[in-house]
Amino acid sequence: MANINPVEQIGIKTVLAQSFELDTIQESSHTQDILSEVQHQRFDLIIVDSEWRNGHKAEILRMLKELKSMKSSPPVVVIGSFDDRQYVFEAYKEGIGSFVDKSCPNEEFLFAIDKVLGGRKYVCPVLDEYLAGQILNRDTKDAMRPLHESLSGREYQVMLYLVQGLTQTEIAQKLNINRKTVHTYKSRVYEKMQVENLKELMMYAMRHGIANPCMMPDDYDN
Repeated sequence: MANINPVEQIGIKTVLAQSFELDTIQESSHTQDILSEVQHQRFDLIIVDSEWRNGHKAEILRMLKELKSMKSSPPVVVIGSFDDRQYVFEAYKEGIGSFVDKSCPNEEFLFAIDKVLGGRKYVCPVLDEYLAGQILNRDTKDAMRPLHESLSGREYQVMLYLVQGLTQTEIAQKLNINRKTVHTYKSRVYEKMQVENLKELMMYAMRHGIANPCMMPDDYDN
């Protein structure tokens, strides 16, 4: 149990004992201690309080991200308040098994833990609509995002030079990189921009106000 005050620890242990055989319960109040312990010991479950008294919510999210990257890390159940629903959404994105409001009935808390220990996720009914809306909004924004916004800074530079009609050798000289590296960037640009040749790239650039028609090269070689 992570960062759970003594009174709540007693309550949680009592509730857990109703449905599970408890072997060893370990308490910790520091994120680094938890990460270290998980690396050296096997745990079936981590229960963490989102109201971290020795850090901020951002620190909990960082800990969750590190736990997710570890091999064979235990599932995580976060307890807290649904008031900050964006934070709940971020916690689910970092791979937690469930987020349970402290005011929920004991039966729902136990049900969530049972689901998580079984390798599944549990979302409380009051969060279903909100989380679904967040996912849909994110997907919609990604779908509406112009393709060129997915380019890195260097890829965008290469794209601009390409639509100006510069050769790969000329681009290499301007950016002080070798021609092979320019070819790699060009391939990435074509893939991300979903184009097959320079003409298609140029037409996209003009449609989005990135290039001027007078910049269009005479030859459309690939």
